Amino acid sequence: MPESRNSRQITGRYSESNKTVAGCVQVIVKIAVLMGIGIFCRKKNILTDEGIRSVKNLVIQIMLPVMIFNSLLSVDYSGDLAVLMIVMFSETALGLVLGFALKRTAKLFDRIFPYMLTCAETGMVGYALIAAILGEDSIHYMAMIGVGPALFAFSVYFSMLSMTVGQKAEGKDILKNVATSPTLLASILGMAGGLSPVGGWLLSGSFGAVFSEVVSAITAPVSTIMLIAAGYSFVIRRAVLKEAIKTTALRYLIWGTFCAVTCYLFWRYMHMEKNMLISLVVFMMLPPSFIITVYVREKDEMEYVSVTTSACLAVTLVVSAVAAAFV
Repeated sequence: MPESRNSRQITGRYSESNKTVAGCVQVIVKIAVLMGIGIFCRKKNILTDEGIRSVKNLVIQIMLPVMIFNSLLSVDYSGDLAVLMIVMFSETALGLVLGFALKRTAKLFDRIFPYMLTCAETGMVGYALIAAILGEDSIHYMAMIGVGPALFAFSVYFSMLSMTVGQKAEGKDILKNVATSPTLLASILGMAGGLSPVGGWLLSGSFGAVFSEVVSAITAPVSTIMLIAAGYSFVIRRAVLKEAIKTTALRYLIWGTFCAVTCYLFWRYMHMEKNMLISLVVFMMLPPSFIITVYVREKDEMEYVSVTTSACLAVTLVVSAVAAAFV
């Protein structure tokens, strides 16, 4: 008996559903295994804090900027990008304002609390997750989303954090932070190349093939290294867990609201494509910037930052797993 049309449709939907679930499980397992390796390396002293710091520097200073630059060369730019940058810059700034407005709710760590409610760890987590969910050729979505927040972080956020912990932040220091941020510079140069003939020249012809091979050789291990490093930093200490959970809840109440409103408006009025929306959701659910630990000096504040970041990272992984189901 020939198979009916309805039967074929049901079979097709069932097959697509199985593929979606399988893809979601694949992403979760990949992230879990790599982060588990990081946790194992910390517990067995296979890696040290200094070693992880060196590896992070290699990724942030060289490998990740190359990946960002390359991914932004072939992007189709439009006026929507400028809107996205302004919106993301504004929301990141508003997150810090709300942090100071809610400062009284943080009894023990009030001076660091506002900084835990805004900015995101795009470099060590965001790019790795998007590479795992959408593929490494799709990290330009995260790069475009991250330009506005990066400008705010390196011009305002870290300067204010420096002053909060007792360090001076002069105008020349702010300019230096912006001018020497490898990921921010890579984003700007990549977009400039994509908007000019340079991008086509780099990616085409025999030179383009060589360029692509060199980029692939440099960037191939990036997501693996970043997820192992994230696992190494994943810690939960009971002493500050209550404050960390409260901070995490407030952070995602704020950014969950931003995410819902922004995604709806961009989808409704700008017809933003699915992969960009997925990247936007992942970005808004990222943990606070890991760079905060460089500025914090007090031991109890360092523990608070570490545990809060780890709690936020757990939320990030859950949301990313759900996002992977929509790919």
